[in-house]
Amino acid sequence: MIKQKEHFFQQILSELKRKRLFATFVFLVAVVGFINAFRFGGASVDYYSVRNTIEAWQNNAHIQTKDEYEEAKSAIANANMLHHSNPFYMNLTGQIKEWGFVSGFDEKARLQDAKFNYLEVTKLSPLWPVTWTNLAMVKWRLQEFDQEMLAYLSKANELGPYSVDVHILFTRLGISFHDAKHPIYADIEDSVHERIGLGLRNSDSRTFILAFIESTDSLIDVCRWMKGKDDHTASQHLNCP
Repeated sequence: MIKQKEHFFQQILSELKRKRLFATFVFLVAVVGFINAFRFGGASVDYYSVRNTIEAWQNNAHIQTKDEYEEAKSAIANANMLHHSNPFYMNLTGQIKEWGFVSGFDEKARLQDAKFNYLEVTKLSPLWPVTWTNLAMVKWRLQEFDQEMLAYLSKANELGPYSVDVHILFTRLGISFHDAKHPIYADIEDSVHERIGLGLRNSDSRTFILAFIESTDSLIDVCRWMKGKDDHTASQHLNCP
């Protein structure tokens, strides 16, 4: 009888221990979940703050102040610390470094750092066309017109058939290379003509492309390209002479 009671109490204690261990496990999972939610939430706030700032800089074609640049750098560094290996944050880190150099707030070496960030993004998200456009732009800023640049342009063109970023990239580089009579233009000529036409027909890229054509005084050339390829687009969106 005594042995039966001892066995009974042992079963109760064993059950209590099991439930206590399970409760502890659930509590720890909840704590870890809460910490991760806090971390990822904080990283997300920093990311959107920096992204909005980047978009403002791009729309205005410059970074307003060095303080804003330093603040954006600090915010994206914090986002990466809270949620490392996030391709969105890594891509934005590259953009911050790129714009820091363009605006004169950082040295040219930051472009190589930006290139490294973009290449890391391609390992995690190889099908994002915007990352390949960013890599091509970094090569352009570094004045490295080589096979690697052509490979980045080819990837962007292949992966983003209707991408606004790719339309704008080929418009900027194509017109610039054409005006400079650079030999690399011959390698991308057909894609440039096609992308300008697609970009003009897309309301999200049309304004930029028309402004770039005007700023580079390249209307006559673009009209010639479009009339030979897509007369409807030329007559509808370009005021050809």
